[in-house]
Amino acid sequence: AWWLLGGVSRVGMAPVDYVLSYWPVSLIFTMFAVGGCTHALNIVDGMNGLAGMVATLMAVSISLVALQVGDVPIFLVAAALASATLGFLVWNFPFGRVFLGDGGAYFLGFMLAELAVLLVVRNPSVSPFYALAVLFYPVFETGFSIWRRRFKRGVPVDQPDALHLH
Repeated sequence: AWWLLGGVSRVGMAPVDYVLSYWPVSLIFTMFAVGGCTHALNIVDGMNGLAGMVATLMAVSISLVALQVGDVPIFLVAAALASATLGFLVWNFPFGRVFLGDGGAYFLGFMLAELAVLLVVRNPSVSPFYALAVLFYPVFETGFSIWRRRFKRGVPVDQPDALHLH
């Protein structure tokens, strides 16, 4: 997305916005933000229906905000993503007849992160904090899991466990 329409160049805090005005910093920040959000949704994919429902709610939110600001392409992609995820949930929740897997979770995470970034970049009236708010749960879950494993339990962060918020 950075090469197509630009990277995240504003977060709503003047000192950080100044640093992000340099394209290499903006590029690196955007790559880490999108990659982190992409992986975060994969971590949330631990229960039948959880990642799908979270992704559906995030896509609906992005589509509604895009519609409010008149960004029809983002609205259409986000609405299609929400619809497709709802179709998946019919088969996934509550019995788990099919599952997202890494490919599905990474795809949903990437699409949602990119849509949030593009919505903020293309529409100056959309606050950068909106992107953080809409992607908050998977990012918080990942940060909480890292903190809990590393600092509370003293175990390596790359070892899986079943002690997530879900």
